[in-house]
Amino acid sequence: MDSMYRIFHRAAPLRPVLSQVLIFAGEVLIVILIATIIFITISAKTVFELPLIYNLRRVFPVLFSTVTQNLIGTTPYLLALLFMTITYRTAAGTKPRKLLCFSAAACCMFTFWIAVRFMILFLDKNKYNLIYGVFSHMIVILLEVFVFFILFLLFAEFIYVIQFLHL
Repeated sequence: MDSMYRIFHRAAPLRPVLSQVLIFAGEVLIVILIATIIFITISAKTVFELPLIYNLRRVFPVLFSTVTQNLIGTTPYLLALLFMTITYRTAAGTKPRKLLCFSAAACCMFTFWIAVRFMILFLDKNKYNLIYGVFSHMIVILLEVFVFFILFLLFAEFIYVIQFLHL
């Protein structure tokens, strides 16, 4: 939120202490919610890879179809898209157009998806498992979180430029 205020510095009003505490509590709640969604998604993907479930997939192909697996894989991206659209709209302090917020969020998510696919080409999780063991997923997730927030703030600046520089 502080970064968003810095980007939209002219339009975002200063908030009283109670408001800052509520914003901080909201941010903590969002982080816990996102961590829970990531945990559930990773757990669901792991469950789909178990040998018992693999055998069930052959018996019940409709229940365990590719569509179901793709839904589990895209749900975090769709929730992040919704979260970013709402954040761009409310945190800016300038109330940018909804379509502009959604477009910036969609561009951010698409760029993030490409960045993750690009990292997969170079990051071999098996090598990390040999070196770091359990912490391999945490290292990769932290790297992805870092890239996500860089892109998130980049597209917030994009919204600012579109709103105030009249290109």
